[in-house]
Amino acid sequence: MSEDTSTNPPGGGTSTGASGTAEKMFTQAEVERIIGERLKREREKYADYDELKKRAEEADSSKSELQKLADRVAAAEKRAADAEAKQLRAEVAQAKGLTAAQAKRLTGSTREELEADADELLEAFGGGKKTEPDAEPDESAGAAIFGRPKERLTPGAAPDREPEKTPDQLADEVLKKTRGL
Repeated sequence: MSEDTSTNPPGGGTSTGASGTAEKMFTQAEVERIIGERLKREREKYADYDELKKRAEEADSSKSELQKLADRVAAAEKRAADAEAKQLRAEVAQAKGLTAAQAKRLTGSTREELEADADELLEAFGGGKKTEPDAEPDESAGAAIFGRPKERLTPGAAPDREPEKTPDQLADEVLKKTRGL
């Protein structure tokens, strides 16, 4: 068996191995030159990377400025809408004769909705009826229960008034009135 193991000198560049194929041998200088060329090509691909990065940062900063302006506009529009709603509530409350505390509780986005809510408030809390301060409260409407208590002062020398009722008697009267007996 004879093997062909001929090798060329180090500067020759080729050698023949056991399989008979020629392999090229490179010197250190040639390898460095080839690697240098590849690095140069790769660097040329990304040569404008810094410029592109700078442009991207500028675009982001301008976008954030636009976002800031859009946020400011949205906040101003919200404040304006809130002020208009508050003004509308105040107008409806004044027209319906509501107190400031009742006006805060009005809900709705249109004049009609606010007026309907004001009517419901007046109906529920009896604010719609104007009574004279000296007038006797209407006990059937519950004014005696929820209204201001009436003072019953009697002089000590007036025996013509009937005596005060006991709590049991008062409870019986309330039950009779509520049940319609």
